[in-house]
Amino acid sequence: MDWTPARFLVAMPFFGMAVLLYLRHRALVRRGVTVKAECVDRRWSGQGDKPTYVLRYTAEGGGEKFHIDADEREVPAGTREGDLVDVCYDPQKPQRAMAARSVNASFWKRGYEVASLSAGLAFVVWAALSM
Repeated sequence: MDWTPARFLVAMPFFGMAVLLYLRHRALVRRGVTVKAECVDRRWSGQGDKPTYVLRYTAEGGGEKFHIDADEREVPAGTREGDLVDVCYDPQKPQRAMAARSVNASFWKRGYEVASLSAGLAFVVWAALSM
């Protein structure tokens, strides 16, 4: 039995993830609201790792506070606990947010979208070469 066509199916979830992440990003670009978020924590997952910043923001109109994690590229250099960082959130789903630097970044600097798309392309090439 020839499994080559099935190999192309392996790529589909990666392309699907890339499209989903792209659409979420586009929603923030189109209707996102930028607010100031407070850096409430910096965490390191291991020795020598770069920190992850925990940013807390309140949607316009007050009320519930939300948290997002941001990496070192998404916050200004030298950010410490208590500093303010711009965050862009979706007013239709205020829990969906990104650091404003990520929203304004080019496609190639948004890691998860590029990684998903690259993995999908790699599987397509793998399937094509095995035909």
